[in-house]
Amino acid sequence: VGQRSHCPVANDCGRVLEHVQRKVGHLDVLEAVDEYEEVDQNLRLTLFGEGQGFLDAGVDVLDSRFGELLVVLALAGLWLTAPAAAGEQEAPKLILVEYVYVHPEHVQDFEAAIKEIIVAAAEHGLDSSWVGYSMDDLRYGFSFEVENYAGVDSFFSMWAEFGEKWGKEAYAAWAQRLSATLDHVNWSFWRMRPDLSYRPDNAPKDFTYMFWGFCAIKPGHEAAVEESFKKFVALFSEHEVPHAWNAAMGDIGTDSPVLGYVEWGSSAGAFWSRVDEINENEALKPGDALWQETLKHLRGYEFVTGKYREDLSYSPKKKAESDEMTE
Repeated sequence: VGQRSHCPVANDCGRVLEHVQRKVGHLDVLEAVDEYEEVDQNLRLTLFGEGQGFLDAGVDVLDSRFGELLVVLALAGLWLTAPAAAGEQEAPKLILVEYVYVHPEHVQDFEAAIKEIIVAAAEHGLDSSWVGYSMDDLRYGFSFEVENYAGVDSFFSMWAEFGEKWGKEAYAAWAQRLSATLDHVNWSFWRMRPDLSYRPDNAPKDFTYMFWGFCAIKPGHEAAVEESFKKFVALFSEHEVPHAWNAAMGDIGTDSPVLGYVEWGSSAGAFWSRVDEINENEALKPGDALWQETLKHLRGYEFVTGKYREDLSYSPKKKAESDEMTE
């Protein structure tokens, strides 16, 4: 977490690997890969795995639970929530995460469909929020917060009611246009872990650029990885580092056990410059050994970068505030 020069991450895109090699400076990425393969032969440096597709030509997009999930946007994302105030206690939140793989030639149609439902949601008073992202491995992502598993049915019921308000024919036509742009979709639940997150008062406020890391944990090693993250939180808190991350544990639908975290910045340049400063901070050097120790408990590490998409996100609260300003 934060120690990029000691994190064996690589992307199959050459420009990203070259960018990381420029940024890590004193430790070559490829040497790091060899080193960590010796530490743990099971360490996998792969992109986040693709999920299972569900779009079959014979599936009625409105009369099945798969269809309900599709018209909930059939989108994906990851748990970026507003930083909490220092010392504020939070109950673990459940996040519904969906990953959508769009046919490259239909990207514009896909985004147009999402913007269309944003307009409809505002017009018909949909009381649900989502946060949208576009990822550099050609995925889109949106995240939805649900109260708990008991509230999942009410979540789908809310969307069904929205469909009735919009009109079944209009809703079905929209769903068909959306599905025509998709290759496949997967979804999962993640539980926020505030105790493993670092969100100080001086945390970066702009989350245009995103970095998601996924720690695939060896079964039975969950406690050790959680303890490592708590030590990272303590280390960064002690030195009041102007950085931040949100952490979550994978639940239903994930390749458990897995712990994910997301970091952010105003731009790729701003983010990686901050990471350089962290790597060069002598007071944070204990984090190097801590990360290497953490790796012993992992069966793999994966990452992806991307950006927040305000134009593909929706919040009824923001809509209400906008209406008040124009009255």
